[in-house]
Amino acid sequence: MDKAVEHYSAREIKHIAEIFCKDSRILNLIHYNTKNTDLLSVQLATLTELVGPLQFDGFQLNIAWPPPLELLSYKCLYPDKKFVLQVGSSAFEAIENSPDKLAERLILYIGLIDYVLLDFSGGKGLILDAEKLRPYLRVVVKTTKNVGIGVAGGLGPSTMHLIEPLLDEFPSLCIDAEGKLRDEYDHLSSSYIKKYISNAFKLFKPKASLNKIY
Repeated sequence: MDKAVEHYSAREIKHIAEIFCKDSRILNLIHYNTKNTDLLSVQLATLTELVGPLQFDGFQLNIAWPPPLELLSYKCLYPDKKFVLQVGSSAFEAIENSPDKLAERLILYIGLIDYVLLDFSGGKGLILDAEKLRPYLRVVVKTTKNVGIGVAGGLGPSTMHLIEPLLDEFPSLCIDAEGKLRDEYDHLSSSYIKKYISNAFKLFKPKASLNKIY
């Protein structure tokens, strides 16, 4: 969702549940963005009730450094829901692209988030740079300990080699793709998705069971 919950009708929101697959191997997430972060917990709680608490697993927060207290407020109501914190281009700009400042920010989210997704691309298909990401990944691992780590940026059926240099050091790395899974009409392509998943499992094998593939 690229707009706050109040911009959608209850009918539209209830249809979200229809896209999720009830399978224990799948992490069903609602991607959420809003500029009104002061009321983030209220927005997420409203969305949770409209969609149905049992219909999905949590949220990917495509928000540059949402208020930790808002996440805590939501977690108090829905402790089983997971948060994926996207660190996108705006979030990196806010910390001046500094790994040290990334660590300082992440400390505020310990115990609140379940995954950190490093994404310079922001869904635009910009090519992932493994060596650029490596120091940030090291910071996430050192600072958050048990939080999952993921990367995004131009990943698709023919670009899985981009993450290969990271896998020896980060064998449980999660991956995320969107832009390269779309066809010339900007529609998600089922054939691209199937090839992406297939190539991802080949790359991660025999560690594929440890990873999340979005």
